[in-house]
Amino acid sequence: MKNKHSLVKRIWSSKTIPLAKKEEVLAELNKLDKGDWFDETSKFCEAAHPENKAKMWAFYFNQDKDSEVEKWGLHIFQHSFRGWSQGCHAEFIQPFDNEFFEKIGTIIKKKGRSVAESYYHGLSPDISTDDAAIKKYEDLLAKVQAEDKDNTFFINSLKDSITILNVKQKGQKVSQDYIDQNKK
Repeated sequence: MKNKHSLVKRIWSSKTIPLAKKEEVLAELNKLDKGDWFDETSKFCEAAHPENKAKMWAFYFNQDKDSEVEKWGLHIFQHSFRGWSQGCHAEFIQPFDNEFFEKIGTIIKKKGRSVAESYYHGLSPDISTDDAAIKKYEDLLAKVQAEDKDNTFFINSLKDSITILNVKQKGQKVSQDYIDQNKK
């Protein structure tokens, strides 16, 4: 069963498989599994479909207290965010990078620690490691330190992200230098 769930997730992450086929495969899985595991997989799949990124982004940040997202538990958030942040979907999720920096502070203030942490790590635009991407984190860090210096979770998360992005950036440069040297 675990393999079937994994296969369905991979199918839903595909950029080339038509939505009708994805829905058919998910329906077949639902015939075999009607429990919580299926619910988590279906949330993953909904977020993983490339054409659903804008819909899911709006859903995640819906401010309505009666919204379905307000009824979600931690595991549903985690599975949905895993579906959202597929590495092969960079071109679909990058348009939301700037909005992340505008909206994550509100989530951290309103949601419980575990859910806020899932939002931060699940939706954080950490694919790009250029100087401009790192500066967005640095600017948000400076803002949070000035306006909410007691929010150590947020401050430490931003510092960790900056450190990780700097390490990735240096690693990518060293790798590229090595490749360039060995082409000669």
